[in-house]
Amino acid sequence: MNKFILVDPGKCIGCRSCALACSFEHDDEFNLSLTRISPLWMTEIGRFIPMTCQQCEEPLCLDVCPRKAISADKKTSAIVVDEDLCIGCRACFLVCPFGVPVIHRNKGYMIKCDLCGGSPQCVEECSQQALSTVESDDAALRKRREAAQKLQALTEKISEKAS
Repeated sequence: MNKFILVDPGKCIGCRSCALACSFEHDDEFNLSLTRISPLWMTEIGRFIPMTCQQCEEPLCLDVCPRKAISADKKTSAIVVDEDLCIGCRACFLVCPFGVPVIHRNKGYMIKCDLCGGSPQCVEECSQQALSTVESDDAALRKRREAAQKLQALTEKISEKAS
C-alpha cells in the first residue's frame, strides 16, 4: 500500500515553508527552484494548491523511463529516482498526469518527491497542517467520511426547511 502526501487546500496559505524545507532537506539550501513540492496559486478558486508526487499505484513515470532510473523504494514504497542513471530526458514529465517531475536546475537529473525516506519534511514544517502523510486506503476512508458529513449536513438543512 502506497503512502503519499495528502493536501488540504483549504488550509494552505501559500507560505512555501513546505517547499523551502524540501529544498533544504535535499540540497542543503533554501531555494524554491529545487523543491519537490510547489504551492500553486489557483486564480479560479482563489487558493493555493500544493502540488507534489502522488506516489501512484501504477506509476507511468517508472514505465516510461528509458534508463530504468525510476523505481519503488522497498522501505517507503515511494517512487524514487536514481540520479546516477537519470539522463534528464523528461519522458517522465511528459507522462505524469500532474506534471510533477522537474529537472534539477544544477545537476540535470529529474527530481520528484521521495517522501524524504519516510518522514517528509514538508509535512513536518507546514504550520497550517495542510499536508499529511497517509496510506492510500486511509485517504480514501477520510474522503468518504468528509463526503458523508457534508451529505448529513445537507440532509439536516433540507429537513429544517421542510419543517
